[in-house]
Amino acid sequence: MRRRLPLFVVALALLAPGFARATDPTYPITSFMDSFAGPTSSLQNQSTGTYSFEAGFIDGVNRILRQSQAHAGDDPAQQIQALFDSLTHMRPDPPYTHMTDAGDPAYGPDWNHDGVFGDTAETAPSKIGELDVDVDSVHDTAYFRYPCLSQKYAWSLRYANASGTCTTPTSPKNIGLGVVREVSVVNSRGLTIDGTLWIPAGAFKPGSCPTFNGSGYSSLARWNSCVRSSSFSGKRFPGVVFNDGLASIQQHYYWIAELLVAHGYIVLTYDPAGQGRS
Repeated sequence: MRRRLPLFVVALALLAPGFARATDPTYPITSFMDSFAGPTSSLQNQSTGTYSFEAGFIDGVNRILRQSQAHAGDDPAQQIQALFDSLTHMRPDPPYTHMTDAGDPAYGPDWNHDGVFGDTAETAPSKIGELDVDVDSVHDTAYFRYPCLSQKYAWSLRYANASGTCTTPTSPKNIGLGVVREVSVVNSRGLTIDGTLWIPAGAFKPGSCPTFNGSGYSSLARWNSCVRSSSFSGKRFPGVVFNDGLASIQQHYYWIAELLVAHGYIVLTYDPAGQGRS
């Protein structure tokens, strides 16, 4: 107790100036209402709602069916292990996934290479949405936008332009872009883990990846040759492996990976065994 008291006093001393500045009597109310800003925006934005339905409900059903089929022929010990993974990952209803799990399309890569980020099968000219490409068996490569979030703009979603300043995008060509690649690894128990590799644009030699909305932008062959050893500039970057926790999927935290990449990190996100698409 004696050790805790000085720490408590120090914490109060550090926080006191903040309390002194918080003179707005409505702050507790406005701060609480901020927590509803995201859901309200999603309900008002039809394209976001459509994406959430596809990614949360439809893909949730697909994940359930896929996991059921994947373990149908396992021996009892493996099925028990899969059930244990489900329970310890806060997935109490086998087969190991929750419906309504979906990320925000605003932070999604342009998986279908049509120059529009976060579009759905209903809104994409090709009728192939970002999610349709993201969940197939092919390891795709795409661009993503560098998000720019700050208290200055009340944490509203903006993007970093080529000069690194926050801007509301009027022309996607001016937005900072990183490269994302779908990957999979086999863990020590022989289970395939679904992952995503996020790479800064500065890690590549000029011209290694297609120009945004330029010639060859929609070419899968061009994208497949983008992330390979001969394409890298030789610059060294720090790396981060991000674990999304007990009750989520990696899409929930794409924005964190994207912010880290915007600050010069290479990031690997993944779904632990028994979660998402792992």
